[in-house]
Amino acid sequence: MNFTKLVFLAAMAGTILMNPAAHAQTKATTDVLAKINVWAAEMKQIADNGHGEKRRNDLRARTEKLNAELQGQACTFSDRGLYENHAESQGKAVSVKVKANIDCNREDKIESKVSFTDVNVNLYEDDIAYNLAVVSNAGIKKWISDWASEEKKAVDETSDLGARAGRVTELSNAYKAKFQNTRCHPAIALDFSSLTEEARRSRTLPIQMETSVSCKDFRLDVTTFRATLNIKAENDNAKVKPTFSPNDFSWDHASKDMFPTVDKLATNADRTTYAARFGSHGTFHDLLNQIRCSDVSAVKSGFPDKARGLQSAIAFSDLRVSCAQDGAHLVVSVRVEAVKAKK
Repeated sequence: MNFTKLVFLAAMAGTILMNPAAHAQTKATTDVLAKINVWAAEMKQIADNGHGEKRRNDLRARTEKLNAELQGQACTFSDRGLYENHAESQGKAVSVKVKANIDCNREDKIESKVSFTDVNVNLYEDDIAYNLAVVSNAGIKKWISDWASEEKKAVDETSDLGARAGRVTELSNAYKAKFQNTRCHPAIALDFSSLTEEARRSRTLPIQMETSVSCKDFRLDVTTFRATLNIKAENDNAKVKPTFSPNDFSWDHASKDMFPTVDKLATNADRTTYAARFGSHGTFHDLLNQIRCSDVSAVKSGFPDKARGLQSAIAFSDLRVSCAQDGAHLVVSVRVEAVKAKK
């Protein structure tokens, strides 16, 4: 056998020792590695979907479960190092630090101690980003509400059509810049389209919205947040504007359609929609706040009476009624919550 062939065979033997998949494995070793692979797959799910201290506790608990699964398992003495290296490398692959001591005793049974020590830096960074996004999301929701309120004011107070259309788009552009690069996290990403549509509908804004927002590297990427005045909707609203009479601002008129029979609120969706009408800028909220001050007593006594018939479906509380400083109308607020329908 020549020297070149000897060098080649030595190299091949080294490769087999370095690569656990390159030599024939015993059934015992195959079973041990399979358990470690299942553990690694579940550790990845925990790492990907969990957050904070709970994630670390879940990773620790799953590693303790691996120990119980390996303890007393049949093993191959010569593969002890393979077991330990495989567990530690699999942990590293899913951003988890573990210390593996997997021994194979004289009875060819495993004595296992695999310890979870910590997560890698990238998971700590993910936790920080998640916590910041929780706070940021609350701020973003308020900004969307503020944006819609400013749009409402612009539409109501700008008489010139061209100026009104320009102001509507200008406001959305300003908020687009405000949203850009705000903290976010993919696990709790906000649905901008739904939030802006809800804000638009609750204020009956005659505008059309285009939104395209994503979360990249824990920052909002706002490709599109643009409002345009819907001229047709404005014209349609103008055609149906009523002629008011003094009675239109009475408690009797305002409450006429405010309290349906309870059978009209059969589903949770019906109850939630109804309760929302008493919220800020809701239909019933606005009606109540247009009532003349002379009806203050009628509202204080009449509201609880009418609300009593809906108590199985809607919870009313904290009714507050007073006259505005200018004496022109009442200031009314009430807490309204949907009662979950019984299945």
